[in-house]
Amino acid sequence: MVTLYCVVVGVAGSAFPVDIDENKSVGHLKDAIKEKNASTITCDAMNLQLFLAKAGGNAWLSSLTEDVKKLKKGEKTVLVKSLTQEEKELQGESGLKKVLAGMLSPSTDEIHVLVVVPEQDGTISKEMSAATTPLTVEQVEMSMNKVLRERDEKASAYSFSDLNTAMEERIVKKMRLTENIPDVKEPVDTSIAGYSWIPKIVESEESQRAGYMAYLQQHLKTLIDRGDFLLDDIAGDKSVLNIVDPRLPFAMKGTADVLLINRTSKNPLIKLAGVSLVIELKKKVEPGHVPQAIGQLVSCSMKAPLNCYPLSLLTDLNDHWHSLG
Repeated sequence: MVTLYCVVVGVAGSAFPVDIDENKSVGHLKDAIKEKNASTITCDAMNLQLFLAKAGGNAWLSSLTEDVKKLKKGEKTVLVKSLTQEEKELQGESGLKKVLAGMLSPSTDEIHVLVVVPEQDGTISKEMSAATTPLTVEQVEMSMNKVLRERDEKASAYSFSDLNTAMEERIVKKMRLTENIPDVKEPVDTSIAGYSWIPKIVESEESQRAGYMAYLQQHLKTLIDRGDFLLDDIAGDKSVLNIVDPRLPFAMKGTADVLLINRTSKNPLIKLAGVSLVIELKKKVEPGHVPQAIGQLVSCSMKAPLNCYPLSLLTDLNDHWHSLG
């Protein structure tokens, strides 16, 4: 079973889902679309014209694109006209599995099928027939390039957890950052017991968060009780560190786990006001986590007020404490 989101071309309205067995044919899909819209589609199902809503390559049209937004208003862009040309019509006897072969698996926030409905007398309306007007090569190329650009811009917002060493190098190069690792030799303090992670529960789960927040509150009690600093659990705020900035090679999105904030600089209207430390917690710290911590630090430094100079801490609250700044 596959869920395909469909839109009627030239008619204002939202996309509607159709659940259908992939082993069925395009003809069966027409029947399902007709049944789903019995009050608005009055022609026979076999007279419907169906077209795939391709965004280039094997991708589907994103609901976030201007083409789809206009499509839902009943407008037809150059791209929609190019996708609904006569030679691209899906044939009723074709199997859906064959038609969908090579495309990405259909998901939400996408459009998969464009539906052209004929007038009641069996002829295609003027509005619908306009959609099949041949386009020049230049028009098609311009439209496809626009869709691909929008898709790439959307895809280039990487989650911090997806950052790798190559992306870290792009950030460092683009921002002309330098790396300086001081050689600090300090005695190991064994007076404070490490944190005991709750097994089989991820770091971001609520009970786990409550546990490590209590641990941090306990061992930073002197700073907190003195009134200088406070801890802010931001793991649930999934967009607090989202950033799009021309100084970066790509947009980044996501959050960290905890912020250590200077209480005197805290401002309820500015989330990152007074931030002194960005903390990322892992049950097991690995080298691959460093790009994530660097991305979080860069975002926090750029988004925080000018008088804030945060550091980053990547730790398992046991043996590994990696400070970045």
